[in-house]
Amino acid sequence: MIVSFHVGLILDTGTLVGKMSQTSISMAINDFYAANSNYTTRLVLHTEDGKKNAIGATSAALKLLSNVRVQAIIGPQKSSQAVFLSDLGNKIQVPIVSFSATSPSVSPARATYFVRTAFNDSSQVNSIASIIKALGWRRVTLVYEHTDYSAGTVPYLIDALQEIDAYVPYHSVIPLSATDDQILGELYKLQTMQTRVFIVHMAPFLGTNFFLKANEAGMMTEGYVWIITDGVTNLLNSFDQSIIDSMQGLLGVRPYVPNTRKLNEFTIRWKRKFQQEHPDIEKAELSIFALWAYDTVCALAMAAESVGITNSTFLRPQITNNSSILDMLEFSETGPGLLKAIRDTKFDGLSGELCLIDGKSQSSTFQIINQALPYAIPYEYVHYENARGDTAGSYDELTYQVCLQNYDAVAGDVTIIANRSLYVDFTLPYTESGVVMIVPVKEDARKNAWIFLKPLTVDLWLGTLAFFFFTGFVLQPTVTDIKQLIKNGDYVGYHRGSFVKELLMQLHFDESKLRDLGSSDQYAEALSKGSHNNGVSAIFHEIPYVKSFLAEHCSGYTMVGPVYRTAGFGFVFAKGSPLVPDVSRAVLNVTQGDKMVEIERKWIAENSSTKATNAFHVGVVLDLGTSVGKTGRTSISMAIEDFYAKHSNGTTRLVVHTLDSDNDAVQAASAALDLLKNREVQIIIGPQKSSQAAFVSDLGNKSQVPIVTFSATSPSLSSTRTPYLVRTTVNDSCQVNSIASIIKAYGWREVVPIYEDTDYGRGIIPYLIDALQGIDIRIPYHSMIPLSATNDEIMEELYKLKTMQTRVFIVHMTSPMGSRLFPKAKVAGMMSEGYVWIMTDGLANVMDSLDPSVIDSMQGALGVKPYVPKSRELRDFTMRWKRRFQKDNPSDQLTEPSTFGLWAYDTVWAMAMAAEKVGVGNASFEKPQNATDLTDLDTVGISMNGPKLLKAILESRFRGISGDFHLVDGQLQSSTFQIINVVGRGGRGVGFWTPQYGLSKELNQSMTKAYSTLMTDLYHAIWPGESTAVPKGWEMPVSGKKLRIGVPVRDEIREFINVERDPITNITTVSGYCIDVFEGAIQRLPYAIPHEYVPLNVQGQGSRTYTDLVYQIYLQEYDALVGDVTIRFDRSLYVDFTLPYTESGVSMIVPVKDNTNKNAWIFLRPLSMELWLGSFAFFVFTGFVIWVMEHRINKEFRGPFLHQLGTIFYFSFSTLVYAHSCKAYDLYIAGEKVQNILSKFVVIIWLFVVLVLTSSYTASLASMLTVQQLQPTITDVQDLLKNGDYVGFNRNSFVKDLLMQLHFDESKIRAYDTPEEYVEALSKGSKNGGVAAIVHEVPYIKQFLAQHCTGYTMIGPIYKTAGFGFVFPKGSPLVPDISRGILNVTDGDDILEIEKKWFGDQNACLNQGSTISSNSLTFHSFWGLFLITGVASTCALTIFLAMFFNKNWHEMRNIDHDKSISRRLISCLKYYDKKDENSYTFRREKTNDTNSDANVNCQGITDIEASLNGDDSQNQLSISNYSDGNSSQQEEKSSSPELAGPSGEA
Repeated sequence: MIVSFHVGLILDTGTLVGKMSQTSISMAINDFYAANSNYTTRLVLHTEDGKKNAIGATSAALKLLSNVRVQAIIGPQKSSQAVFLSDLGNKIQVPIVSFSATSPSVSPARATYFVRTAFNDSSQVNSIASIIKALGWRRVTLVYEHTDYSAGTVPYLIDALQEIDAYVPYHSVIPLSATDDQILGELYKLQTMQTRVFIVHMAPFLGTNFFLKANEAGMMTEGYVWIITDGVTNLLNSFDQSIIDSMQGLLGVRPYVPNTRKLNEFTIRWKRKFQQEHPDIEKAELSIFALWAYDTVCALAMAAESVGITNSTFLRPQITNNSSILDMLEFSETGPGLLKAIRDTKFDGLSGELCLIDGKSQSSTFQIINQALPYAIPYEYVHYENARGDTAGSYDELTYQVCLQNYDAVAGDVTIIANRSLYVDFTLPYTESGVVMIVPVKEDARKNAWIFLKPLTVDLWLGTLAFFFFTGFVLQPTVTDIKQLIKNGDYVGYHRGSFVKELLMQLHFDESKLRDLGSSDQYAEALSKGSHNNGVSAIFHEIPYVKSFLAEHCSGYTMVGPVYRTAGFGFVFAKGSPLVPDVSRAVLNVTQGDKMVEIERKWIAENSSTKATNAFHVGVVLDLGTSVGKTGRTSISMAIEDFYAKHSNGTTRLVVHTLDSDNDAVQAASAALDLLKNREVQIIIGPQKSSQAAFVSDLGNKSQVPIVTFSATSPSLSSTRTPYLVRTTVNDSCQVNSIASIIKAYGWREVVPIYEDTDYGRGIIPYLIDALQGIDIRIPYHSMIPLSATNDEIMEELYKLKTMQTRVFIVHMTSPMGSRLFPKAKVAGMMSEGYVWIMTDGLANVMDSLDPSVIDSMQGALGVKPYVPKSRELRDFTMRWKRRFQKDNPSDQLTEPSTFGLWAYDTVWAMAMAAEKVGVGNASFEKPQNATDLTDLDTVGISMNGPKLLKAILESRFRGISGDFHLVDGQLQSSTFQIINVVGRGGRGVGFWTPQYGLSKELNQSMTKAYSTLMTDLYHAIWPGESTAVPKGWEMPVSGKKLRIGVPVRDEIREFINVERDPITNITTVSGYCIDVFEGAIQRLPYAIPHEYVPLNVQGQGSRTYTDLVYQIYLQEYDALVGDVTIRFDRSLYVDFTLPYTESGVSMIVPVKDNTNKNAWIFLRPLSMELWLGSFAFFVFTGFVIWVMEHRINKEFRGPFLHQLGTIFYFSFSTLVYAHSCKAYDLYIAGEKVQNILSKFVVIIWLFVVLVLTSSYTASLASMLTVQQLQPTITDVQDLLKNGDYVGFNRNSFVKDLLMQLHFDESKIRAYDTPEEYVEALSKGSKNGGVAAIVHEVPYIKQFLAQHCTGYTMIGPIYKTAGFGFVFPKGSPLVPDISRGILNVTDGDDILEIEKKWFGDQNACLNQGSTISSNSLTFHSFWGLFLITGVASTCALTIFLAMFFNKNWHEMRNIDHDKSISRRLISCLKYYDKKDENSYTFRREKTNDTNSDANVNCQGITDIEASLNGDDSQNQLSISNYSDGNSSQQEEKSSSPELAGPSGEA
């Protein structure tokens, strides 16, 4: 007998995936039972539509469970639908089997009865990261939809990218409700950024539209990279051609489905059947979801046969009068057995092997693919900001912006006045016009108790006496005339920013008597004080504002006036706008009908002194057994009492209906359902937890009832997705930057987040990772603890953390889980010195309400929480709250009100204000049309008041107990966080964090400092273990395991690494230059590092290369690598290097040879040819200049032409010989005495030049003759390439690849191992089986030259490298500390001692590093000297010629003036050749003739001195033995005293 096994099926039947899957499921049923006809059970499917939303899917599930009593449910289709259904299945023990809900946020670990026969989206992230790494991209932007489907995958994707050091600078989150314009706006924003690699994770509907817009925005062009996840790729073949065209060039990943004959046959049958069922769909290819759906049905059919129907009954729960359908669901007795049978199912399906592990299908292979006027006016409202950035600028400024065309129009309370109409156009007014006074009213003292006697007779008095009990006193305004105010000199008020100030000054008010006010409350306060008590006697304002004021303050004030006429309020348009007449006509339509009355009634309450109070029903859903629930309940009740005590004249009053959600998402949904259906509440305050709020917010969205939560802080909740969710608490993501600043301030490099496995715990992680990644902080591990974890499981996780290096933990948990974690951490020894614990506000906000034993286990932890400013109101409230809490909860410990309690209080005030603003005039629900088979979810009505109420709540703004209450994007804003340190019985403040200033010790309104992340801007903290020293943030694991350090072993470089094994003890000893540097570095660390060296062979054929060893560190085979490892870019991609500890670069070892080319002409080599020629030219030039200046006045420079020519050369070149000795002076006294002062100046400069030149020549020649000259055989790597020489390299070095890059032929490259092989190869030479040069790294070359002092030298470097460094895994915290240790070693004398120890005295070898040679001196070396003497000579010559022409021009101009130019030039030269008889030299000779005797005696003395010195006067004074043709012997003799210089003159 075949027995029916009822199974529910929930699909979004209007979607492509739903339709495909429905076809596959029906085929699966037929195929399975055709192949298994002997089965005793048969699945009977009951299909319901999920309607593409969570509420629809839940309603469908309730129908299946309550009406059909299904044993299992296949579906739902979406992850957002599965979140709540998985909790529902868990509650009633019915397996929820989904083949398409792939988000990691839906987890079988959290909901045991949830089974996923699809792949978890997180399984594809490593394949995407591999693509990114393979193609070398370093920055990617994530683009995903704002749903549970996408948000669940993002943390895993970020982790995978972080592992490959790919940075995510921006997240682009797109709501499902985004319009085309919003999508384009986001795409244009992405265009402005630097990143061009995008990972898109979206469902098909939004994804296809997104790529159409990306193509439109020009972002599917060259240079862009798009990678899509399987959400789109799984259905890629079913998209329209236009969509596929817009996606050309992108990459995608999807689960690989092996191609089998069975699959091919099924595909053909499926296409035929799908086309029959859906003829309107032209293109549809079989997707992976359809295959998973097929295999899911087969698995469920096998499980049903395994379990049978022996126990297919349901147990009924206890039911109360207020129980909803959720409370009445029965528990399946078949559920546990069926769940086990499903999980144990294993077979080869169409999609491959179906094997469930931990309740979900596994995938190991992914495939990568490449492939209202009479016309509409679109408008938007823009908040006005003036030039100062102030949103409260004047109305004149705002109006003028329309004239400037910064805005198209202004809609608001803008008064139509003449000066504004000069540059803009106004519509007709839509309000009353005029300016009036608001004045207090008083009782009329002139009408006393006996006034009744005048109007009435005595008999009438008795008849009307009773009516006087109902007659009030007559009230009169205190001021009735504006002149009275001016006369009395009273103060008057006006609204800040209004034009009324100028009006009052026109009415002759003294400006000092005017006071500006900003709000209705300020009006009332100023009027109550009066003019003589810092208040005012009257307030001038426009009629619409006055009516609004009087509606709020209906007693005690009245309106007097108008005192000035205006045109009222109008809408502003640009001059000549064609819209003005049309809008004006529309304004008339509104103001002349009932519509205006309704608008005024809505926004301006009627002016009445008595108002009826109407009940405004509000639901409250809290976990009343928790501390937050109890705190919130007390605060809510106090808030209602306080609000209505202060606002007794309101027309509404909140009536609260409180239900307990009992820490359960299903129970919270049941409570919300009960409040909506049975109580018809207008607002629901709550629920308490983020996991509860996820479904309840969907419920609020469906019924248009605002869900206002003060404690659901997870970023996974969003008012963008569910507009009716209002969060009067701070989003958890707001605090991540403050946490990041703390970590940066203390210099920690690695952190581990510890969070609970809930929506609340997971929601913050993407934002936290982004903030930490922004400051280059690494997250090596995520610790996620389920709520169901036992104490032993928590301890196991803590011990796992204890074995890791990281000691900085960020804890993001609710108080129940946190209260379990910290005591266990203390037991595990993890609240001791060296550990760092940072709590988010989930724990920090409720610190004071935790059990004292829990607080004791938290000592030394840090926490962040929103800052609540201290105030008198807060202090008074706290005192009252404590008394009330103790009264409400007498068995609980007395505690302080937490931040959640303050938010709950302010929330109620905001709700009361919104209720008063909206009223209860339309507080009804529109019920759905009557239909059969409706669940409770289907019967929930839609609130007519909801949209108005939501708007009123969002616009609420006031100063509350917790600070400024201001909602932006549906959630409370907080800009300041307080940092606390758990010490003693609670948290003490150590500082604050603000977005503008970062960290600071105190809050100061006048603070102007720059943004800070400095530790000095925080007070000192007490750390775990009562330590005051800042923990370094990491420790060696406590397991006792030493750091395993690999060392490369090569026999030829024992100086760098030397490994010796004792044959007796078998103990390995490692030493060497690298080891000494490393040991020196770690000895300078402030902590010990236990370590051991592991020798790794890198020599011989088949051994590992250095790159292989580096990769072993990446694979975590070893903890570090110490040795002669070069820092290279390609290696740094997957490991971290310390700073280098050796010189850097690649150079050549080449032989040197002695330059023996020393011959008879070597004396010419000290100077180059250009210097010889240049020197000769300057010798001639200098002689010529001296001759020109001396020729007319010095007889030594006169005579025949050859004589004068010889004088020029002799004078110049003789200085070369005597410039460096006293011979120069001998020349001076012997006859070549220069007379002209300019000549003397030139001679002095020239003698200095000659002295330098001759000294340099002598030194260079001496070097060439005495020192051995060694020259390298090769000086440039290009010589090797040009000559086709062979070159050598070390076999274990990366140099071979370098030589190939330098275009060496591989056949010309020879590998060697030892220095001895280098010597042999170099001595043979390139043509005899050796090499012309060895290319190696500088440290090795220095070692080689230290051992081979003669015959070799180093040329280069020919290539730059970073030197040797120590290797550690990526992100190792040891790297910065050891780098600092290396600097300590290399900056001092220690490195010199280490080098001397292992390499000897490197300076002892003269050949090392360079060759000794002497090159010829070049003209370039002396051009400065020649420039000096050339300029000096030229200037002197120029000055001399100028003086000559100036002195003789009167004679020269008449010489042969009638002859030709050449003839005149010759005549001028002859004139210049004449002796200048008027010169001082020749005039002095004539004077000295009178003293000939003395001259003779002097001459005699001179001759004697000459004889004693052995000088031949004739030879020495050969120049003076000649005179010009007209000179006499007497002239020659008379030259002697002249040559005597100063003595003769004396």
